[in-house]
Amino acid sequence: MDTDKLFGELADLGVCSSGRRLWGRSDKDVDMIIKVWKRWPEYLMEHSTPALEIVRRYFSSEPDLKKLEDNCIFLDRQVNIELGSEESVFVMGNSSGVIKIRDWATVKLYCFNDISINIECGFHSYVSVECYDRSILSVLSDKGTCTVYAYDDSSIDAPCDPVRVIRKKLSRGQVFNGEEIY
Repeated sequence: MDTDKLFGELADLGVCSSGRRLWGRSDKDVDMIIKVWKRWPEYLMEHSTPALEIVRRYFSSEPDLKKLEDNCIFLDRQVNIELGSEESVFVMGNSSGVIKIRDWATVKLYCFNDISINIECGFHSYVSVECYDRSILSVLSDKGTCTVYAYDDSSIDAPCDPVRVIRKKLSRGQVFNGEEIY
C-alpha cells in the first residue's frame, strides 16, 4: 500500500497543521494511519463520506481489512464482537452486526456512513456512542448505561431506560480544514 499517496489524498480533503507536522516526522505506514485515525475521530466527523471512498481504495485486501479490525476499526464488515474496555471503536461504511459490551466495561463507539449495529450493554457497563451520516444504532439491553449523540440523519432505537439520546446539529467546515482553530 502506498501510504504516502493515501495520506496525500486524505490530506487534500483537509488536515490541520498539527496533523501535517505529525505525519512529516513519523513513520509513514499503516500503523501510523491507524494511530492517527483513532486519536483524531474529528477527521471522519468532518469528512466521513469522501474519506470513506479514499480509504476503501487503499484498504481493500482481506489482510488490510483484518489489520483494521484487529485495531477495532470495522470497514464494510459483518461485525460480531464482544468488547471489554476499549479506547475507541470505529464502525463505518456498510458494516452491520452486533457489538456486545462486557460487564463493567467502558467503550467509546463511533458510527459512520450506512452502518447498522445492535449493541448489547453488559452489567454496569458504560458506553458512549457518536452516530453520524445515515448510521442506524439499536441498543438492545438495559444492563449498562449508554449515551448516544446523534448527528445528521442517524437513526437511534433505544427502548431501554438507561439509554440517553442527545440529538445534535453538526456544522462541518469548522475543523480539519487546513487551519488551526484556537
